[in-house]
Amino acid sequence: MGLQRSGDIYEELKALEAFQRAVELDPQFARAWARLGLFWTVQLNTINIASGITGLTEAEMQEHQKAAYEKALELEKDPVNVLFYQAEIATA
Repeated sequence: MGLQRSGDIYEELKALEAFQRAVELDPQFARAWARLGLFWTVQLNTINIASGITGLTEAEMQEHQKAAYEKALELEKDPVNVLFYQAEIATA
């Protein structure tokens, strides 16, 4: 999926807003849920936790990450994407 920290906090917050908006518009959009999970995975990097751009605790970010990935796996129909999401979770 390749979401990496850009160094621009505003761009990262825009990405979060975009992923959240995508799942609001289409709660069945598995890939949007997976991207949201990946966003939280990136934020859980030690350096990103210290930056505090989301204002959430590490435990809260972990909850968001887990919920997003679980929703992605629940909704995904393509077995290849399911494996991809599982790999993302395993390496998080």
